[in-house]
Amino acid sequence: MGSAGSKGSSSGDILFITAMSNHTKFDKKELQSLAVHFDEVAKKKEPHHLIDRENFADVLKAVNICENDRVILDHLFTLFDETCDDRINYKEFVYALSTLIRGSLKEKLEFSFKMFDQNGDGVISKTEFKAMLVAMNQAVSFFGDQHMSEGDVAIIVDDVYLKHGHASKDAAEGEKNLLNYQEYHDAVIEHPEVVSWLKKSLKASSKKAGSTTTSLTTSNDVKK
Repeated sequence: MGSAGSKGSSSGDILFITAMSNHTKFDKKELQSLAVHFDEVAKKKEPHHLIDRENFADVLKAVNICENDRVILDHLFTLFDETCDDRINYKEFVYALSTLIRGSLKEKLEFSFKMFDQNGDGVISKTEFKAMLVAMNQAVSFFGDQHMSEGDVAIIVDDVYLKHGHASKDAAEGEKNLLNYQEYHDAVIEHPEVVSWLKKSLKASSKKAGSTTTSLTTSNDVKK
């Protein structure tokens, strides 16, 4: 995601916005909009240019990521907080958000898996997987990109775990409720709806940024 650098306030600086547009997958207009949302939340508490764990949910809601589970929010905050000081500045926020909703297919897979492997044991549950898709879907819809319906998300989750998951020790008979990274990787890559949605998201993002060509990550790229 890149270096977070100083925790100083620079979200509204035009030169800073221009530099950020060269290192993220957002254009200048989108970065300025994100800066407004970020600053509106950050100014409610001191220091007025940083986000902490308490108001992290508010800045996510500003970009249509609505997550109420405290455990998931805490883990997501930790991934955004590159300097590990329990504060997130605008730069850290944008870098992480860029990876989450505008990254390559491989980047999204790696980031999303880490985000929901809450205890670091190398597996994600069925509930965690659904929460990840819903969060990414909500964020993509904020920017007007291609997104799935809630019904589509539920169907995909059930299908993924039925075909690729494995059972935990305390799972009910016949239930598959866990995915390790390889199972998760294979399931998403082999599921046409998810791959198509991610590719359309990337394509829409490139068009917004004024790109004349779109380089999409294929399943073969991810397997390398």
